[in-house]
Parts: sequence; structure tokens; C-alpha cells
Amino acid sequence: MSISSNSLLEGNLGSISLPNLVQLIALEQKTATLTLSRVEIGQNAELVFHHGHLISARVNNLEGDFAMYRILGWWNAGTFKLLATADDELPDTNITMRMDYLLLEGMRQMDACAQYRELVPHLTSAVSFTQAALDSFAWDRAEPPEWIPGIVRGLPRSFSMAQLHAACELDEVRLGNLMKMLLSTQAVRVHTGQTDEWGENPSGDGQKSTRYEAFAQLIMEYVGYEQAYGLVDQSLYDLGWDDLESVSFTQLLDLCDRLSMALNQYLERRQVNEAIRRLRARATSLL
Repeated sequence: MSISSNSLLEGNLGSISLPNLVQLIALEQKTATLTLSRVEIGQNAELVFHHGHLISARVNNLEGDFAMYRILGWWNAGTFKLLATADDELPDTNITMRMDYLLLEGMRQMDACAQYRELVPHLTSAVSFTQAALDSFAWDRAEPPEWIPGIVRGLPRSFSMAQLHAACELDEVRLGNLMKMLLSTQAVRVHTGQTDEWGENPSGDGQKSTRYEAFAQLIMEYVGYEQAYGLVDQSLYDLGWDDLESVSFTQLLDLCDRLSMALNQYLERRQVNEAIRRLRARATSLL
């Protein structure tokens, strides 16, 4: 952890757990905004405190108590920044419970979802719809059957848990029920051998950095899990790079261009243009 001129505290959630961090803010009675960031998935979460009391929580499409449960359950990695906040800058209160109750309920919900969370434990954990599910969904039909939830119809064929969170407004309980249904009916299959939250590969296939995951997770939305990681690996090989951690911003843009060229064989021009824009934005966020 470190302190900079424009913040009260900043650091990595690998150095301090989120429950301990929010309790520290409460103990110090800070009036401040805690921003959590995951650059590899391009998402942020926000907690606001008034004299140490949590008054607001927001992440993706959730706010209030439900947002806090989502943050407690999933945001155990990434960076954080605590900024002093003036009273007139505070948002409206959307938290209804005391911090200790929120922490206990958050842990209870995590335990209730333990069965499926073992299969997809991280925001970067990914699954793909099986071909049987795609056929059943009539995926390419203009008007798919009404029984298919709109959330499911809006997802790419491969998606991470972070993408699922961003696409829906389901709280932890309903999200757990959805994932249990998808897994139990074999509508999706889980991808193994992924990196964990600290960039380590449990399968022993080597380590994948945050920058690597940032590009692979974005490409996955367009071409699926296996092809996405294959395209990133091939691009790194073609460029002669062993990893992405030491390359410059200009070199990251070169990678974006190479990936967009590779996508030309899979996507329409409109989608390629969109991918180029998003890849370059992701490269900028990694600086």
C-alpha cells in the first residue's frame, strides 16, 4: 500500500482484504470514496463512507446492499484508491444495514453459492455455451423462444463472470440460481486452466499477466474462449514478445492492430471497428 498526493490511501487488494480495508476506514471514521478497479476486465466498484459509516455502494447495475454483497463476494483482487470526499459531494444513501450486518450477510451468501463458486471462483472465470444449448436456444434466429431469459440471449457464446455481472441486474441469490441452472443442465461448460486472481495458472501451464488477461477477456466476447487466447498467443509469437509487462504503450497499440487484423477472418467490418476501439481503450487503461 502507498499514499499519493491526491489520495488518502491506495494499494492492491492482494495486500489487504476488502473486509479488513472497509473496517479500517470505519475505525478511522473517514469521509471518503473507495474505488476498486480491475483493469483486465475494465470494471470498477465504488463504496462511499461518511465519518466511517458506509452510505453508498455501486457496481455494474447494482447499488446499495445488493451491490455490497456482490463486491464482498467477488472483488478480492485488483487495485483500490481511497479519496477524501467533501460532505457536499456525497451521494444519496442507498445502504440500509450496518456494516457488521452487511459483512455477515455477504459471507452467508458466499457460503450459499459455494457449490457453483468452486467451478467459477473469480471475475475472470469463463464459461461457454455448449453446442446443444446453442441449438436449443436457436441462437441465430431473429426471434428466439420466449422461455430463454433475455439475459442469456444477450451474452456472447463465451463469457466471464465479470461480463455476466455487467449484463444483468440479478442479485447474488438470483445470479446463483441462474448459474446453477446453466451448469446443471449442461447449457454451459467451464473453462479450466485459467489464471487465478493473482495471475497464477493452477494447471501449471505458466503465468498469464494482467495485461494478457485484459486483451484475452475482451477478444473472448467476439470469438469465444479458445480462439481468443489462441489469437493473443499467436500475436505475441508473431511480434516476438515473451510477455506484455515490459512493452510500451506504442507496442500495446501494435498488438491491438495485429489482433484486429486477426479478427477480420471471423467478424464483419462493423464488429472489427468496434473491437479496435475497445482494444485501444483497454490498452490505455493498462498504463
